[in-house]
Amino acid sequence: MSETRRKFRIFSLEGGILAFSLYALIAGFVRGDLLSIFWGGMCALGLVVLHFIRRKDWTQHWAAMDEKTGRGE
Repeated sequence: MSETRRKFRIFSLEGGILAFSLYALIAGFVRGDLLSIFWGGMCALGLVVLHFIRRKDWTQHWAAMDEKTGRGE
């Protein structure tokens, strides 16, 4: 099996966050509950932020920071 291939997962953190945020948003709008709408929006926003953080190449970023500060080993 190839090392670069991602493992297949039935449940994932991102899927759980997405399901909860959609549930909270829909339930909030149906019941008129402002707090559910707020938490659904916060979870959706957190999911977007998590997506962009995981896309960034952190190894390259920390190498560039080490070069910039002169701490390259």
